[in-house]
Amino acid sequence: RAAERELRRLARIRIVKGPKSIFSKALQEPPSLVFVVTGPPFVKWVNPSEGVITTDQILTVMFDRPMAQNAADSFLKIDPPVKGKTEWITPAIFQFIPEVWPKASTLHLTIPKGILSSSGGATAEDFSWKLRTPAPKVVQNIPLTQEALEVKGAIQLEFNQKINLEELRPGDNVLLFPSNDLDADKNPQKDG
Repeated sequence: RAAERELRRLARIRIVKGPKSIFSKALQEPPSLVFVVTGPPFVKWVNPSEGVITTDQILTVMFDRPMAQNAADSFLKIDPPVKGKTEWITPAIFQFIPEVWPKASTLHLTIPKGILSSSGGATAEDFSWKLRTPAPKVVQNIPLTQEALEVKGAIQLEFNQKINLEELRPGDNVLLFPSNDLDADKNPQKDG
């Protein structure tokens, strides 16, 4: 905190020896300049900052001051990589608009150090956080029975999100209702 207060302190410069105007006339009072001593720029706020997001959630990042806006796409590193576009809302705020976040994933996001502000200072350290996208889960099934169905019997499943059946593979943990795994949403198993 002491270092932060030192960085945010006001500084004053006075020109006391022979100050003149732009017309080379002596000034009646010595001019002074007041400025704030600041450190390197930093990420002030992100939204969302934690937890589970929807697959179409827009990400917003705000810096503590205006940033150089020439390479916004390099401001955000996402693992696993996600396609999308970056748009500046103000000189200090940008948004990442994904094509779609990957389903059932933990996303590692980083604003790397070295990002330049419009005044030339650079971020001194990485800013990192994690987000998650929800796993597919059955929310309704037809028929509504807990009895075993015949092998040829048809069932209808409704999930909490759109499911592309071509993407399901043996080994994916598809939680059929009712599931025998009481903790399956917290501790998925590769059921095959």
